[in-house]
Amino acid sequence: MTNYVLALCAAVGAVLYLFATSQLPQGGVGDPLGPKAFPYLVGVGLLLSAAVMAFETRKRRMAATALQPPASDPAEFEPSIEPRARRMLVAMAAWTLVYYVAFEPAGYVLATAVYLIGLLSVLNRGRWIVNLAVTLGFTVVSYIVFAKLLGVALPSGVLGV
Repeated sequence: MTNYVLALCAAVGAVLYLFATSQLPQGGVGDPLGPKAFPYLVGVGLLLSAAVMAFETRKRRMAATALQPPASDPAEFEPSIEPRARRMLVAMAAWTLVYYVAFEPAGYVLATAVYLIGLLSVLNRGRWIVNLAVTLGFTVVSYIVFAKLLGVALPSGVLGV
C-alpha cells in the first residue's frame, strides 16, 4: 500500500507542477511555448514515473500472491520499509529542503556543490575522489550550460558567481 500512496503523491505533485507550468507567462517573441517546454517535459516525466511505480507495485503484488497461498491479511504481501530506510528517506527529504532554502542566499554553485557532496557521501560511501569529481563536474557543467549558454539567471550568492 505504501508504494501506491507514493505513486499517488507523485502523480498529484506532477499535476500541480503541470498546472503551475501552465500559469507561466507566454513569451511575446519567438517560440509560442517559450520557457514552458522544459517544465512540461519534467511534469510529463513525473506523471510517467508515477504510472510506472504503480504498475510495478501491482505487478510485484500479483507475483507475490501467485506464489503464496492466500492469506487473511493483505498487508502480509506489502513489502515493509525498514526503519533505517525510512530514516534515510526522511533525511534525504530534509537535506533537499535545506538545499532549497539555501539556494538563493548561498548561490547556485555553492548550494549545489554542498548538496551533492552531502548526498553522495552517504549514498556512495568511501569513494571521496569519485564523489568530489562528480560533484564538481556536475556543478561546473550545469552552471556553464544554464548560466552561460542558455542565459538563465542563477543566484550568485556569497561567491558572486
